[in-house]
Formats: sequence, C-alpha cells, structure tokens
Amino acid sequence: MRLQNVLFIISIFLFFVGCTDKEKQEKVNASISNMKTVGSLKVTTLSTMVANQGLGEWGYSALVEVDGKQILFDTGRKTETVLNNAEELGIDLSNVQDVILSHNHGDHTGGLITLRNYYKRMNPKALSRIHVGKGIFKQRLNMRNRMKEIREELEKD
Repeated sequence: MRLQNVLFIISIFLFFVGCTDKEKQEKVNASISNMKTVGSLKVTTLSTMVANQGLGEWGYSALVEVDGKQILFDTGRKTETVLNNAEELGIDLSNVQDVILSHNHGDHTGGLITLRNYYKRMNPKALSRIHVGKGIFKQRLNMRNRMKEIREELEKD
C-alpha cells in the first residue's frame, strides 16, 4: 500500500470530522502534494473483539510500522489486553514513542496508562508522545470522558 493512499484516506477523514478551518485544509492539501511511496507497511492488531491468538475485547489497538517507524494506534479497552497480546505475539513496544488516539472512548484509550507505565521502565521515551484530536479532553453530555480524568497524569508524565 502506498503512503499516498493512506494519507489520502486520513485527509478525507479529517476533512469530514470537522476540518473546516482554511489553514487546516491547506495543511491537508500540502500533505497530499508532498506524499512519498512507502517501502514497507505492516499493521499488527493488538486488540479487537475477534482474536485468533491472545485476548479479545471490545476495543481496538494496532501497531503500525511504516519504513521502520513504529506508531501505536489506540490502546484498547482493558488495561492489560494490549500489554498481554503484545507479549504473546513477541512484540516489544518499548521503542515506540508515538501513540495516536483516534478519539476519547474507553475502548480506544483504556490501556494507555498501563502501557506507558510498563514500558517507560525499559525506555523513558516509550509511548511518550501522545497525539490526540482537538476536543479529546472536553466533557460530553451524559458520557464519561476518561481522557479528561487522566489528563493531568499524562501531562505530568
């Protein structure tokens, strides 16, 4: 899969979820025009409701590897699922610095603190750059926002 295709899909997604600001649109367009071909791409699912190996849960997490760069996309629901599944698959997340959280639902953010605390013992930079969308810390009506609850802890760490 070409990085151009991946970035195009992400750009379209961002556009439809609220990219109304002209400056943001220009940045998306600039990203599309500067795309390069990916030499290697691997996505390993670490948490999902269907599991042939490891633990399944209502949640999502994946390790994305692009040309040697690793990114953890979401962290599952239960605090230990991604940690246990990574270990069972022989995947070491201690050298992964970047985490992308797609949104503030617990089934995508639940393992974040556990993962960070576990892997930072091996590498202080492990899972230390957390990328979130605007508004992830805002309170929703009648819905718990765990990200809001752990914001201070994340920023302190």
